[in-house]
Amino acid sequence: MSVTTDAISHLHSLKLPTRVEQSLDYLIQLRESLILLSLYQVNFSEEWKNSTSPLFTSTPKSPHSPKELEFFQLVDERLFPIGLGDADLDERLNFIPFWPEDVDFYLRSIDEFDEGEQFLICLYDPCYLENSWLTHFSINPNKVVPIEQIDFNKLETLCREASQPLCYLYDAMSIIDRSTGSIWLDETCESCLYLEWSQNNIDILAQDWQKALNLRASYLEVAQWLQNNCNNKILTIELWNLAKKDESYPSFSCSSLPD
Repeated sequence: MSVTTDAISHLHSLKLPTRVEQSLDYLIQLRESLILLSLYQVNFSEEWKNSTSPLFTSTPKSPHSPKELEFFQLVDERLFPIGLGDADLDERLNFIPFWPEDVDFYLRSIDEFDEGEQFLICLYDPCYLENSWLTHFSINPNKVVPIEQIDFNKLETLCREASQPLCYLYDAMSIIDRSTGSIWLDETCESCLYLEWSQNNIDILAQDWQKALNLRASYLEVAQWLQNNCNNKILTIELWNLAKKDESYPSFSCSSLPD
């Protein structure tokens, strides 16, 4: 693009609308821009101070100004993911793009997961077993309590008493069950959540994203541990069975668990 053409485009962008409908669209867009720019200034004050990008001029590839695009990038890198690669920047992002960490095993083949994750999924829903525990995981437990008979409050207490990483079993099962309390882990890609750009929503999503990261790390740690040997799988089933409903349960000690 030549300097002259670029200058003409810039002048057109400064032209105020004269028709009522265009004027309303202009005011709505201006309001949205002011909200985004104020959030940029509050959340990334140092970057705002050092930025030389234009405030309102849209780019050829996006209706957002370079300043607004900077803000999106900073949110994505430092606060929580907003899926810039998947977001349609041909239109203005009037709402915060929300892409949950979808681990929905109902929509995926069991073979797409690592062995430790497969074990956790089968413990939650044995219908994924290939004939038997022996066939699938080379273990032969006497019994495995079905999930409908599990007291999750009891399981949480038992996990607090267990050593690492078995203590993360409750967190792992909560992820599979979508009951973590984290919006990033409990929602699915089919969820239609429209969160407006506001400081309150940014704070909630940022804090909840850190919670999701910690839970996901616990899930992966116990899944990796389960992958190491069959004895770890047996210990997990023993702890799981202790969480059966309406029964008193002894203290569970794993101080001598194998690495």
